[in-house]
Amino acid sequence: MTVEIRQAVERQYAAFPHRVPQRVEGCECCTTPAQCDALIRSSREHLAATDLDFYALKAITTVGTVDDFRYFWPRLVELAIDDSLITDREVLFGKPLYGHHDTWPPAERAAMLALAEALSARFAEEAIDEDAVDSWLCAIGRLTETLTDFRPFLASFTQPTDAAWTNLLVLTDRNWEAVERRNRPASAFWNDAPTAAATFLTWFRAHPQIQAARAALDQRDRELYGAEPTRGSNSSSR
Repeated sequence: MTVEIRQAVERQYAAFPHRVPQRVEGCECCTTPAQCDALIRSSREHLAATDLDFYALKAITTVGTVDDFRYFWPRLVELAIDDSLITDREVLFGKPLYGHHDTWPPAERAAMLALAEALSARFAEEAIDEDAVDSWLCAIGRLTETLTDFRPFLASFTQPTDAAWTNLLVLTDRNWEAVERRNRPASAFWNDAPTAAATFLTWFRAHPQIQAARAALDQRDRELYGAEPTRGSNSSSR
């Protein structure tokens, strides 16, 4: 976790409600009272991933209220960044959108945007796991949908750093075929953030660095396989 991301996580704790909910209720079909009780047995800072994973998936939809979620949000973010949760980060980071976060208090909206900025800055600072590049970008898109313009969060991929180039290659490889053949990003999670997805598509089609990344990937494939492959095939294994 970078210093900037750590500071952004601390800002979530400072901005979001501190009072433990008196009770968290869940759908009886998919949640037990013991699970819900465990959520309020101690302060959020001490909740483990095993306590919160089911909640990360079901929050607002079948477990708890929007206000409950706002309380647990800082700890959920912290665990997601540490890769401690099983729940897809895109699902978790889409919960505020589902909870109409554009109506939340200004300090909370500002804290979420600061988190998105810190997470996106990482693309220029660290070559992250291939499976995480597209996933984190989509999560940022879902988090910022209806809050702000998504374009600044793409800028880190085109910074003059080795990490940015490495992450851009992964992003290009993962999305090229879907954009070319189906006119959409590769991940279906983008469907819930249509404005951010449209911004991503416009950027992906037009930015010269994407074209340079595609050319570099094609050259690498020629060297590896001796022929021109279909861009995007077997992308996760390269």
